[in-house]
Formats: sequence, structure tokens, C-alpha cells
Amino acid sequence: MLTRFRYTKALFLALIPQITLAYTSGGMNVPNGNKTIIDVIHNVGNILVVTGWTVCTAIFVVGTFFYIISLGDDQRKGYGKGMMIGSIIGAIIIASAKGIMNTVLFFVYG
Repeated sequence: MLTRFRYTKALFLALIPQITLAYTSGGMNVPNGNKTIIDVIHNVGNILVVTGWTVCTAIFVVGTFFYIISLGDDQRKGYGKGMMIGSIIGAIIIASAKGIMNTVLFFVYG
């Protein structure tokens, strides 16, 4: 169990000096750029959509890999096919959610 977090601990320990430097040097001065709540919602939605598309693409590629290397093994072939179908359904849901979000934001905030 402890070996599972070995790389996470090493990454955290490597980042401690940078985090400390950021706090002692006055922190990060990031202006908000006069962002409204609409802009924030839109930006968060775009980040989620891009992340979802990336995950769907990765799952589709892995499913394709399983389908190709099945070599007649029906269980592995079915597993790959299920992954590909699931990723396509996920991509359709993400596209629909993005369209619904844009429509709601348009009608609510103009």
C-alpha cells in the first residue's frame, strides 16, 4: 500500500520549494480581468468539455487496441468493442451537455 504513493510523495517533496517560494515572494498576482460569473461558468465548462473529449479519445484508442489484439478471443474483443461504444456514447453526452449549457447561458444571460 505504501509503495503505491511513492511517486506522489516524491512529486510533492519536489514541489515544496516552489510552493514555499510562491508564498514568501508575495504569492501570485493574477488579475481577474473583470471576469463575470458567465465567463467563469463558460471557462469551467470548456475545461470540463476538453477533459471529457480527451478521456473519451483515450478510452476509444485503448478499446481499439483491445479489439485489434483480441486474435479471436471473444471476451477481449467484446471488452474492446464495449469500450469503443462507451466512449462514443460519452462523447455524444459531452457534446449534448455543451450545447445545453450554451443554450441556457444564452437565454438566461443574453
